[in-house]
Amino acid sequence: MRRRILISAVSLAVTLALIVVSFLFGALIAGTGFHDPDSCWLIALGRYIFEHTSLPQSDPFSYTFASLHRPFIMYQWGTELIYYTLVKYLGLSGLLMVCAVLATMTFIGLPLIFSRHLSNVRFAASIIAILLVLSVCFHVLVRPELFSYVLLSLFMYWLLEWRRKIFEITASPEKSASTSNLKVRRPLFFLQPAMLAWVNLHSGFTLGIMAATATGISYLFYRGKQIGTMLLIAGPIVLTAFTLLNPFGFHLWKYLPSLYFSPINAYISELKPVGLRELQEPTYYPFLILSIYAVTLLSRNWRRHLRLSQQSTTPPVDGIWLSTVNILFSIYAGLSARRMIAFTAIVLAFESIFMLHVFHAALRPHMEENEEGSFVSGLNKKLEALFVPGVVSTFVWFGLAALFGAYIVTSRIAPPSLPQASSVLQVPTAAIQYLKEHNPTRLFNDAQYGDIIIWQTGGTLPVFIDTRYDMYGNTFVRQYQIMRFCEFGYEKLLNSYGITDILVPAKSNLAKNLHAKAEWKNVFSDETAAIFHRIGN
Repeated sequence: MRRRILISAVSLAVTLALIVVSFLFGALIAGTGFHDPDSCWLIALGRYIFEHTSLPQSDPFSYTFASLHRPFIMYQWGTELIYYTLVKYLGLSGLLMVCAVLATMTFIGLPLIFSRHLSNVRFAASIIAILLVLSVCFHVLVRPELFSYVLLSLFMYWLLEWRRKIFEITASPEKSASTSNLKVRRPLFFLQPAMLAWVNLHSGFTLGIMAATATGISYLFYRGKQIGTMLLIAGPIVLTAFTLLNPFGFHLWKYLPSLYFSPINAYISELKPVGLRELQEPTYYPFLILSIYAVTLLSRNWRRHLRLSQQSTTPPVDGIWLSTVNILFSIYAGLSARRMIAFTAIVLAFESIFMLHVFHAALRPHMEENEEGSFVSGLNKKLEALFVPGVVSTFVWFGLAALFGAYIVTSRIAPPSLPQASSVLQVPTAAIQYLKEHNPTRLFNDAQYGDIIIWQTGGTLPVFIDTRYDMYGNTFVRQYQIMRFCEFGYEKLLNSYGITDILVPAKSNLAKNLHAKAEWKNVFSDETAAIFHRIGN
């Protein structure tokens, strides 16, 4: 009796914890979603597409890009259009609330939905979902990555669902189903339309190609004869072909290397590796815990696999080589670039849940009766009895909690603005208003200020640069840095571009240097920004 009460109490506590985490996650997204000024040009480009009903042929917001003779590839135009459409009809608050629900359903809902058909994993899946949210909450902004989080989670869900069905059929010869059965292959049919959407939403679609290719190669060697060689080879090829169905065709693929491997990425803090010093920060603790859990589970499964593989009547732990590659590569990728932590945490979460299921499924024939009736087993059964995690039920339990959290923040605590000021970004609203009134000829501006100018002026005030560094290219961005940080030759570069006005943070080195230059006059200054005008222009 006491044990039943304890199981009920723990299962209720876990469910309440998921609801509370969903609420807080929604509130966090609503409060910090617009902290990144990138949202400004994203939504501004969406506004341009919406109003012109076509994609621009060149950048409509800067006066410098056209002279660089670089391709203009809008690799996330779909996201930009979706975000602006939501802002137009639901306002900034509506966009934040939609993003909060979408993120919560991705990081909490999908892992739980995936666990619905798995044995003895509901409690672990709930804890993993909480760790997943805590791992990504430092980098969930209103940016196109959000759609990559959704689609990568869906890819992992569908690929692992297929792997689960293959394992259950091959592990139970008495089952009549075939690995070529359409019902078995059904999860794979969702990959193609999802890829078609993904390639027009964000450049992260390459992660879907990688996941499908790794699965195909692994099972080609492991169960090629049982599943069908053509399916395993053709699947990734068909997905890759679908990526060509975008407005830029193969030019999108040609553009990706300059996006992924640009030398400028070394200057972007979120693309820097996580060192030993950073690992001591609480921000990264959930990712570390999730990584350690995944490796521990993998190690345990390998031991079980090696022992069971010697018994011809017992199925080994299926797909363990693929899971090993996915888990170890994900940990490496997450530590190599902070922005990758959210993506890699998704892979770790889904692989951990799957490996736990396969482990229990392989172990079940050898379980003692008392193991089947253990506390954790009882806890899993109680959680399964509370609710069956489908799309609708998960939304009711957790999506609405996130929606309510976002609503409370946007309506009662911090009404949204674009962008939202933070400790690392002060919005130069007064300075931009001054520029709108005086209409400078050739403005040099801080890159983040460029984002804000694009949104607040509707493109009527052309900028020198904004944070789309990949668009401008390495050479131009390096020249900007020389001018912005007063490195050797900065005055010569200012002259070569015919700069007449300069907008930079008030306490920047460039502002301090220009105060001492006779040819530059400080025409505006406040605590946030300073504007200088070249005398004689």
